[in-house]
Amino acid sequence: MTGMGRPASSAAEEAARASAPSAPAGRVGTWLPGVALLRRYDRGWLRGDIVAGIILATMLVPAGMGYAEASGLPAVTGLYATVVPLLVYAVVGPSRILVFGPDS
Repeated sequence: MTGMGRPASSAAEEAARASAPSAPAGRVGTWLPGVALLRRYDRGWLRGDIVAGIILATMLVPAGMGYAEASGLPAVTGLYATVVPLLVYAVVGPSRILVFGPDS
């Protein structure tokens, strides 16, 4: 017993508590995997990710605008239908590989 009237914790229980993520950090990683991925992001990936983002934007933005125009909506609607889902998926999506666009 400890001085506070509770049984003493075993070393294994204390080690498990120390290695477990804190409650807020664990919840953020569960609900927002993109945020959890940022903690493990390697700066060496940045150049390739920027190039991929530029290529993706040059292909998907005109396609989204074209789909919006073809359906009788303003072209700006295609921008929202292209960019917003990618940003949302980057934060809440379960994979770091984004395969999402206006025709998905």
